[in-house]
Amino acid sequence: MPDAEASEAAADLRALCETLVSHTQAAEVDDFVTEQVPDPRSALALACVLQLTDTDEGARFWWQYAAGAGQAAAAYCLYLHHLALGEDVTARWWH
Repeated sequence: MPDAEASEAAADLRALCETLVSHTQAAEVDDFVTEQVPDPRSALALACVLQLTDTDEGARFWWQYAAGAGQAAAAYCLYLHHLALGEDVTARWWH
């Protein structure tokens, strides 16, 4: 993947994370930790905060968790994340 495409994917991911974080109401994440594990919507918001603070490993973990729990936006974040890294096969899988 050319560097321009990876840069565009990284910029898109940042914009998506900024949008998700800024449009997530506090009431949506007040139940962050349920009895056993974080709520999937809260995990998505956490992943985006981690991404915005350059904590890619943590962000990827929480996106995978949220995507596995049915959060389509988390799967799309993973798609963009892997595109930004030039990992086309993995990106297509998440897409």
